[in-house]
Amino acid sequence: MKLYVLLLAAPQLSVNFARDSGRIDDYMVECRYNEAITLLNTLLRLADSSSQQYEIVPLLVKSVTLAVEIGRLDEAERELAAAAVAAREQFPSRSAAIARERAALLLAKRDFPQARAAAHNAVKLSRQSGYYKIRIAYAQSLEALAALELNDTEAAAKLMQEALKSVPKKTSKQYFHAPRILYAAARVASHQGDHATAEAHCRRGLAMHPAARDAALGHLTLAEIHFAASNIDAGRQAAETSLRLTRELFGDQHQDAARARLLLAQP
Repeated sequence: MKLYVLLLAAPQLSVNFARDSGRIDDYMVECRYNEAITLLNTLLRLADSSSQQYEIVPLLVKSVTLAVEIGRLDEAERELAAAAVAAREQFPSRSAAIARERAALLLAKRDFPQARAAAHNAVKLSRQSGYYKIRIAYAQSLEALAALELNDTEAAAKLMQEALKSVPKKTSKQYFHAPRILYAAARVASHQGDHATAEAHCRRGLAMHPAARDAALGHLTLAEIHFAASNIDAGRQAAETSLRLTRELFGDQHQDAARARLLLAQP
């Protein structure tokens, strides 16, 4: 399904784009993906048929985020291309968010050199645009993960040291970015051989965000940490938990299910 083409029927509502875009974020955090898709499609249709064309680019960016989340990477690529064209023609200030989502997509597709370049650009553009620190930190975590996959652990560690400063120590609200920054920090610490710190970061992220999607990511990260520390039984248990949660949310073809299966295939 292409999010922007197959629009779901919805009544003409009184729309507040800022409020309703925030609801899409909440739905994603809560793993209510069907509701997120329905609302996103409604807002795209209304923005396209109204005088509020400037809302289309941020909504398309959200559609990229959502498509990557649920494992529809080809769809995400199409939405990203549409967002880039619209931003280039009308709203160049949106380029930071587009670069960030491009980095996340490229990481999911395991194109690490391009992901690193896109994330680095996202960090630079986010700072220039005055983005919230937590969003800049998330872009830094994407750059760190790409650097890690390219065996540049030193650069990854520097990026995560800076990114962690923006993660709240305590929160009463669920965040999309904070646990993922912590999971990235956990992977970097694990590659440095500091498995205790890696596990602490991971468990902090799991405690911060109980929703199934980030639980699946957290257990997948925990599995990688345990395997790296030669704690095979704990690693297999965490990988099995992650795989079960990912299958329940998205089915067996999701990119994170593939990562979990690779871990479980180890002798």
